[in-house]
Amino acid sequence: MQAFTTPAERYLRDMVAIPSVTGREGLMKGYLAQAFGEMGLGVELQHVDSDRYNVIGKIGEGPVKLMLCTHTDVI
Repeated sequence: MQAFTTPAERYLRDMVAIPSVTGREGLMKGYLAQAFGEMGLGVELQHVDSDRYNVIGKIGEGPVKLMLCTHTDVI
């Protein structure tokens, strides 16, 4: 098996291994919040429904904002 050497490869491997079926994304929420914190980002959890959250990572301040948005659940 090939070793995962870059941070991006390790994050991808970890996220693929986390069960995150729609409506039960709690483990993924926790993983992303911890990973964002380790990267030095401010972390905000936005409750959506039951065990569903938006995990928001923030860095820097100023008038220009950039938002990257994706799903963390799998079907």
